[in-house]
Amino acid sequence: MRLLGLMLGRYIGALICGGAWLASATPVGLLDVAQLIATSDAIAVGKIASVQRTGRGTVTISDQAIGANEFKAELTVNRIIKGPPDSRRMEFTFYLPDAPVAFQSIARGDAGMFFLREISGRYYISDLHYPRIAAVEQCASSEPLPVLDRVTVELRCALTDPSAPETIQLGAIEALESIRTDPATDALKLAAISPSTSVRLRAIAALLGRNEISELGSVQDLLLQPVAGPLRGAVDRLASGIWHGVRNPKAIPLLERLLRSPDFKVRRGAAQALRNTGSSQAVAGLAEALNDSERDVRYIAVIGLGEITRQDEWSPSIDNFSEHEAYFLSYWRNWVKSQQ
Repeated sequence: MRLLGLMLGRYIGALICGGAWLASATPVGLLDVAQLIATSDAIAVGKIASVQRTGRGTVTISDQAIGANEFKAELTVNRIIKGPPDSRRMEFTFYLPDAPVAFQSIARGDAGMFFLREISGRYYISDLHYPRIAAVEQCASSEPLPVLDRVTVELRCALTDPSAPETIQLGAIEALESIRTDPATDALKLAAISPSTSVRLRAIAALLGRNEISELGSVQDLLLQPVAGPLRGAVDRLASGIWHGVRNPKAIPLLERLLRSPDFKVRRGAAQALRNTGSSQAVAGLAEALNDSERDVRYIAVIGLGEITRQDEWSPSIDNFSEHEAYFLSYWRNWVKSQQ
């Protein structure tokens, strides 16, 4: 079979051999815009004008060959972010396996920012899981910028365009989450004051994930009450953002309040964030968390106290804590009393 080229990617090390696409067994990761940019020869904002099936091929995943349909898509280009500057139309090839896998389909009328890789004069989707990200039809940039900053400007436009549907705005936030730059953070701050509850909460969760705590107080009431239904996912994302991102000691008073939330995930995130501050001011909150109803929260409290007070011998592994929980809790409760 004719070897067309080597396709580099974050989750695939792929060879297209005739009509075959061979993907490595590396697990699918989260969207990483910087990696998409690095592995793409062309990035274009536009709308799919047509899609045609052009043949059959195979997609090999985890050493298993899966039959796939090959398609050719024609893209009407609004703007080129990277690649040939004068293109108004671009064609590219993509594959859809017969078996259900997490590849995104592409259909006539789909719009966005498309990431393409050139191989022997033909364009292919750079990442089969993330062929495109959010973009809107109109977006002006007044000065030449590096590609990552240009992509960020496009995502900011998607957030601020009053005609953009909520799904586009949420998609823009997902992409911005992976861009750790000041312009991306500024764009998320704009989204954090959106009139849309879903957009606002998603943006605040993303900001918390990068230790930006300016909007933590605005979601305090939500996090301190039982939540079900449509807001359940939003609360989970906020709790995750607190867990993974917050480490600013200025957040300690709010984190201490969140330890009283009826939601286990919120309390767990707050305890972890207190631990992550590494501040002696977090000791009171962690001491309170020793009495939490959930073991995970109690364990985080024990580990956090051990790290902050530099008593490593009283910072057990999870297995050791599970076997001797009462022993470690007793020590730390007595230690806290001795400090009062």
